[in-house]
Amino acid sequence: MDLMDRPISHAFKRAHRWTLVLAVTAFAVTGAIALGVGSAGAARVTVLGSARSEATSCTPDLCIVEAKVTGFQTRIGSIRKPFSVPAAGKIVAWSIKLGKPSKASLKGTDKNGKHTPGLNELFGVARARLAVLGRNKKKKNSWKLKAQSPVEDLAPFFGSTMTFVLDRPLKVGRGQQIGLTIPTWAPAFRLNSSGSTWQASRKPGKRGGCLTRTDDANLAAGSPVQAIGKIRAFSCSYENRLLYSASLVRKGNG
Repeated sequence: MDLMDRPISHAFKRAHRWTLVLAVTAFAVTGAIALGVGSAGAARVTVLGSARSEATSCTPDLCIVEAKVTGFQTRIGSIRKPFSVPAAGKIVAWSIKLGKPSKASLKGTDKNGKHTPGLNELFGVARARLAVLGRNKKKKNSWKLKAQSPVEDLAPFFGSTMTFVLDRPLKVGRGQQIGLTIPTWAPAFRLNSSGSTWQASRKPGKRGGCLTRTDDANLAAGSPVQAIGKIRAFSCSYENRLLYSASLVRKGNG
């Protein structure tokens, strides 16, 4: 079953010229949906990241999130390179599955005169955007930011799967990677997802950049890539899953 395991029942955040005309549940069967493209008819869309459904690791009782990073999934179970662009075209929409943190997780807690900061206090409000990455052949595990979508506020959509349709689709080329940039934090993360791996814009170092435990060392070892043309090392790999997908219209609708 597709990670976006529920039909999108809420309205899109903005008015768009692209309109969904097939149910999102078609993702699980074909890995594609049809989009209405004005008067030009319907275009065939390939969904990058279409795979089995998984719950996030963020609940009101315990919320584990990812923060301050750009990353792309390299494997989901038996699916290798799920976000590698198979042919030139345009990314017209992207989806993200969000957990539902508690108010205490967001604002922090006060106990025995001691304040424990919440997620918003530590990182700012939850935000994310899509990233188009091209390989830098001069250096291993390094990628250049080619394009990116607008930053989206995630808080209004906690506990649901949200699709953002792009006013300006992102041009992509074969072999590029479609990543997720998290400038602050996002509850769109599955800890210890069996058979899943992703690459992060971090590199190992004395502060333990690639440690698998949850701590500040990982955050200090890298940062999200948000400047077009910026080359960054993606040297850390984790056996977890970022819960996002992207819709690709191939050039010429072929």
